[in-house]
Amino acid sequence: PRLTVTHLNRTGYFSVTPRYYVQTFSPEMAREVETAIASHDAALALTYAAGLYLTRFLDRIPAVLDEFEVGVLRDQYRHETQLTKRLRHGLTWWKFQIFIRRLARQFDRSTVVSNLERDHLGEIGCDLAKIAVIPNGVNTPALPAVCAAKIRRLIYPGSVQYAANLDAVRFFALDILPRIRAVLPDMEFMVTGAIEGVDISSVAACEGVTFTGRVDDVDSLIVGSLACVVPLRVGGGT
Repeated sequence: PRLTVTHLNRTGYFSVTPRYYVQTFSPEMAREVETAIASHDAALALTYAAGLYLTRFLDRIPAVLDEFEVGVLRDQYRHETQLTKRLRHGLTWWKFQIFIRRLARQFDRSTVVSNLERDHLGEIGCDLAKIAVIPNGVNTPALPAVCAAKIRRLIYPGSVQYAANLDAVRFFALDILPRIRAVLPDMEFMVTGAIEGVDISSVAACEGVTFTGRVDDVDSLIVGSLACVVPLRVGGGT
């Protein structure tokens, strides 16, 4: 069956739609979309939550869902060794697969950020002919000139509100940085991006680690650092 606004409103924990999306669905937003949709020729939904507002109209307007990402939940289940957590993550992953397959089937096209993420969708039964790989990127001409003087600093530009980023930062700060500082005691590790609502106490307490929170100009911080580290272990492959 199609995923629709009505379907969401009458379902609870037994819905094929993850509970988070049921709880955060806004009838007011649904009305806004319904009002606007008639005057448009196509629609683009950014994230699953936005896609759910379009499902009622996909038989009358072409639409793209950007961007599918299932790697974190998949890896969370596959890498868990504790039995009770593995069962819980397994149930979440099983339910999420059903949700993703149905949502992908309804949209004309969907995007992912890597071939790895596309392979994940293929594993769970999505039609790969409808999935396009569009990597994340940056407008390189807009980047600042390379600084002559470099600060002895490593940087990770990514909000730890995203689970894959938080795992990466913890891994680097707890397991890798101490080995570097054993040789270079003044080496710093800076993490940019939002931190609200995330417990970073164990990482922030590490010697040489700084969380900036949101910054107006991340480019200059990256350019002024010795290196940008990307210790990602889970996620979609960026």
